[in-house]
Amino acid sequence: MEDELEQRAADYLSSVLGFNGERIDPVLGGYHLGNGYRLQPWSARNAEADLAQIRGQRAEST
Repeated sequence: MEDELEQRAADYLSSVLGFNGERIDPVLGGYHLGNGYRLQPWSARNAEADLAQIRGQRAEST
């Protein structure tokens, strides 16, 4: 019984908290990184980074 309660609590916390334990903003649908200056969308949590955007370069299509 205690193991089931611990699992429920862990599942609840993982669904409510974002990366590094930040709370998910229910209005914007993401969580704030960098002391609240950047919003990380919840859907992009497991997405791969676009290196062109990280380096500040514009992606060109050929």
